[in-house]
Amino acid sequence: MVGHCTSKEVNLKSVDSKIITYQHVELISKWIDKLEITDEVNNSYEFNLLFRGSRDGPTPKRFHEICKKLSHTVSIIKVKGSNEILGGYNPINWRSSCSWSSTKNSFIFSFNNNGCILSRVIDEKKLFIMNLGSVHHLI
Repeated sequence: MVGHCTSKEVNLKSVDSKIITYQHVELISKWIDKLEITDEVNNSYEFNLLFRGSRDGPTPKRFHEICKKLSHTVSIIKVKGSNEILGGYNPINWRSSCSWSSTKNSFIFSFNNNGCILSRVIDEKKLFIMNLGSVHHLI
């Protein structure tokens, strides 16, 4: 699942996802704004479902056809056979070319029965690059 988020006053209880709840959306919104878990939400983000693997086809090619040139996206996956949810926030545009970008504002996260883990970029010059076919993804 990939969603595009824009700043807007919305009802967080309405999220089009088979994986996450409005509580997850609220926490991810806090992380986007670099707030602590206990802080009040400053901005509500509208999460619009863009890509769903079961609906759109779970291939990198299809992902890029739908998400190319979009920024401020949250990607969510559910680990099969477990309660673990993995995800990440990408504030920069998705591209299919072999060009590079850097940001300190992206992050990855995990939700499971024991809580959540948040990992932020510390040094944007030392990012892990994953190669999916001929497409490179910043993680």
